[in-house]
Amino acid sequence: MLQRLFTVIGLDKYCNVKLHDTLCSTISDNSLIALPRQQQNHYRNAIGSLSYIQAIIRPDITMTVQQCARFCNIPNKEHEEAVKRITRYLLKTKDQGLNFCPDLSKGLEYYVDAD
Repeated sequence: MLQRLFTVIGLDKYCNVKLHDTLCSTISDNSLIALPRQQQNHYRNAIGSLSYIQAIIRPDITMTVQQCARFCNIPNKEHEEAVKRITRYLLKTKDQGLNFCPDLSKGLEYYVDAD
C-alpha cells in the first residue's frame, strides 16, 4: 500500500528523498498566500490512500490526514507539501508500530456513547 502511495505522490524513487521525524512543520506567515501546485499529482488519490492507511494500521497520522482532506477540492502548494511530508514520515517510521497488551484479568471492556 505504501509503494502505491509513493507512486501516486511521485516519490516512487524514494532512495534519495528527505525523511522526516514529525508529521507537521511549523506554519509561517508566508504560508497564508495560496501558491499554485507545482506537480499535478493525484491529490485525492493520495488522501484516499492516506485515509485507508490511517484507518487500518497508522492511527498516529489521523489528525494530519484529516486536515489535508479538507482541501481536496482546491489544494495548493502548501497542501501538496503536507501530503509529501506525511508520506516521508511514513517512509521513515515504516518499521515502527503500536503494541497493545491486553490485561486478561479485566476481561472485555467496552464503552458506549449513546444519547
